[in-house]
Formats: sequence, C-alpha cells, structure tokens
Amino acid sequence: MAATLDQIHGILTDTGLQNKVRGAMCKTAVNIKNESAATDNHTQRLALAKEWLRNLEQSADEVQKYVIAAYALANAEAESEAITAMADTDIQAHVDASVSVFIAG
Repeated sequence: MAATLDQIHGILTDTGLQNKVRGAMCKTAVNIKNESAATDNHTQRLALAKEWLRNLEQSADEVQKYVIAAYALANAEAESEAITAMADTDIQAHVDASVSVFIAG
C-alpha cells in the first residue's frame, strides 16, 4: 500500500534519511564549486552551493522535503518504509535535481 500523506510528512523526522540528504547535499555543493564557470546558471548554482555549505541544517529541511516528495511521486506505490530506505543513489539523484528547482526560486 502506498505511503499516505500523513506518513510522508512523518518521514521528515527520520534521522537516517536526514543524514543521507545532508551528505548528498555536501557532495552536490562540492561538485558545483568544482564545475566550469561556463556551466549554465553557474553563478546561481554556486550561490546555492555556498548557502548549503554555510547553513546545511536549515537548507537540508527544504531539500529533504523535495527529495521525499520527488521519490514518492516517482514511486507512487512506495510504502513509507521504502521511502526512508531509499538508496543513496536515489537520494543523490533527487538532491542533484533539486538544484534547478531551488535556483529557480
């Protein structure tokens, strides 16, 4: 049975998932800092990377919401346990994808 909206909201307090999202954010931020200045939207991407590294805890709350919702939408039948146990590669992919969302405002 697919995770309910209430269960999805409850996943926000899962410490293991929070830590994985924060780790993925750090990797994404470092990758952005090392990318070519010719990369599309590099200035905005770099500003976001710096913000993530300066204020990881606060930024992670927003990014985690995105990761959970994106995974739940992509895996409509996923139960809450599957969402909290999502693979590191899935988390990283969703964090990477969130960059475009957050620089767009």
